[in-house]
Amino acid sequence: RGAMPEYYNGAIDFQPVEEEDQRPKIDAACAPGCSSVWKNYLACGERIEAKGSGDCSAWYMDYHRCLDQCAVKTLFKVTN
Repeated sequence: RGAMPEYYNGAIDFQPVEEEDQRPKIDAACAPGCSSVWKNYLACGERIEAKGSGDCSAWYMDYHRCLDQCAVKTLFKVTN
């Protein structure tokens, strides 16, 4: 749903449309459904602090995968 195109010598020149990024709002709406995954990530961080070394990137990626799966469902509801 962009701006109406302007015609120049038979070519269409679409003007850019400024839109607000919806991802932060979608993530905030999806976060409660991913709370158990987030808790696993936080628990990993606590274990690493206790041990002094480690990596929680896999837990972090699991959390974002959960947000992404929820976002897809939310976006398809809006676009259908």
